[in-house]
Amino acid sequence: MDWISKQRWYHLVYVVAVCACAGWTALVFFRDPGVDFHRSTVPGMVYGDAHKPFVQRALFPGLLRGAMALSPQALENAATAFAESGPGAKIFSALQWMPEHALLYIYAGSGSYVLFIAFVFAVRGLYRSLYGDRLWLGDIVSLVLVLALPIGFHYGSKIYDPMTLFLTCLALLLMVRERWAAYFVVFVLATINKETAIILAFAFGAYFWDSQNLKRVNYVAMIAAQFIILAACKLIINQIFASNVGPDLAPIRVFIGRNLRWLIADYSVETLVAWGALFILLLSHWKDKPLFARRALFMGVPLVGLSFFMGFFDELRGYYELYPLIAILIAHSVTLHMGLKPEPKRVRWESSPE
Repeated sequence: MDWISKQRWYHLVYVVAVCACAGWTALVFFRDPGVDFHRSTVPGMVYGDAHKPFVQRALFPGLLRGAMALSPQALENAATAFAESGPGAKIFSALQWMPEHALLYIYAGSGSYVLFIAFVFAVRGLYRSLYGDRLWLGDIVSLVLVLALPIGFHYGSKIYDPMTLFLTCLALLLMVRERWAAYFVVFVLATINKETAIILAFAFGAYFWDSQNLKRVNYVAMIAAQFIILAACKLIINQIFASNVGPDLAPIRVFIGRNLRWLIADYSVETLVAWGALFILLLSHWKDKPLFARRALFMGVPLVGLSFFMGFFDELRGYYELYPLIAILIAHSVTLHMGLKPEPKRVRWESSPE
């Protein structure tokens, strides 16, 4: 009974810590520097007036629009009254929310907070699927990861970012557990949320290329299915927002020039040491780390390429899909240096470390 009681207390403390850490991250997410920019305000994203390509990341904004459509006018009036006076006005001012869209921002803030919590539990689940002992380390990794997210907020955030984090991590979790029906449902949702979800197909291809669990024809068909889903989603979404302002393709030449200048810029010694240390921790003891995390990281190749040619190379939020894998691989090295030896699980068709 004492052991059961301790377990219950541990889980209670963990849940409280998750809620607190996710709450702090959600607060920073909306404040520093926030999610409202002239081409992609929250109302613009939800009501379809934002610029392309942002408005095409349609899942979370679509859910918010549905929630607004189902909300009675009295509730919307009450939210507006709350936002325009007293403590509510101070809260909305601090969070940089528009009082005229009070209920929408309340839904967006609450939904983002829930998604950050869900992301923590998805990271925890992914860690527990990869390791067979010292599972409490996964709890620490999940909390540290959500607390570290504001490092990626320096260029601002988008309202669909928490959904990207959660759905990508959940898809990786379902992939390693080979829950294919659920995986493809999540993949469709992730693709509607952001087209970069297609990099999951690269993780799938790298991990299962020599699997004995999948026939070669099924392996090829499942990769093809993910690209077909991407094409179908993009075709429908592009048609819906065809008249919106903005390019369908980013100005590649502009981004290449900007990113080349960033690469040759002068950096402080502290910055170089910090990135070097993280890179060493990522790669050290490579063969001892979980096979899935090592192979799935291959999905970073197309993502980094897309960031260089069609985005800001140093915009960390552009690599959110990689965060759980990188965190788990780095955590493995850190725990080894602490004298612990985490034991990755072996899949049935993995005979020995690579």
